[in-house]
Amino acid sequence: MTKEQRLANIKSGATALDSIKEDENLAVRVYQNSAVTTNRVTIKGQYGGQSVSGQYRSTLVWVKSSVGWQLVSNQLTALPAK
Repeated sequence: MTKEQRLANIKSGATALDSIKEDENLAVRVYQNSAVTTNRVTIKGQYGGQSVSGQYRSTLVWVKSSVGWQLVSNQLTALPAK
């Protein structure tokens, strides 16, 4: 999805998160001016009008620039139900 599509989903109410709970096993790997974080999160809500409740693997990519750390990529991957 593009940034514009994501923002339109949020404005329309098609994307709305009731809760996000992160577990305590955050992993951070730093590579020069970049960093990658991985974690397991439990989400309750809807994305694009569809339920997204459950557990997900979160991967965030950060880049350090002259203005500080900026998030440049965010991916959630659904984990199998227990």
